[in-house]
Amino acid sequence: MNAPHPIPDPAPRVAIVVPVRNRRDKTLRFLEQFDRQTYSAHRLYIVDSNSSDGTPDAIRAARPDAAILAATDDDYWTGATNIGVTAALRDGVDYILTINDDSIVLEDFVARMVGIALAYRLPILGARIDYMQRPGCVWSIGAAHHWGTAELFCTNYGGLREEDLPPLVRSAEILPVE
Repeated sequence: MNAPHPIPDPAPRVAIVVPVRNRRDKTLRFLEQFDRQTYSAHRLYIVDSNSSDGTPDAIRAARPDAAILAATDDDYWTGATNIGVTAALRDGVDYILTINDDSIVLEDFVARMVGIALAYRLPILGARIDYMQRPGCVWSIGAAHHWGTAELFCTNYGGLREEDLPPLVRSAEILPVE
């Protein structure tokens, strides 16, 4: 893995936008795991789409510092994400990370993403996503469009093991995607 890029002081503020709905245990597991992040200049924006399983109360108990925003049933997933992004922009954050509550990330994930964004002056980043049950097996590295084919929208490198990725992809810190 590449060495981390330096982060200036003060560190850029990052909003972590997480849309949730009726997955209390999964959401709490995500929050517990996300608390291990080494990057501390972030704030959670949890957008609940009318959960009926006590998700908002459980989040308030576990993370009283998180912004908990309300959305409707119809807002989940995209609309809820947009509500969180809008609130984060209103708060003047420097970066926004949208992430699902079933994600598992390395402890330095946010720090590495901020470092890369700063080093390459990138306003938008995506991350490689691996299958949870098959570590090292890629679900996606970005997406592509193949207009006029049965694979109009597809993920890049899906199903490949890390060692089977093309050498330039495997060694690159950043890759252009559509």
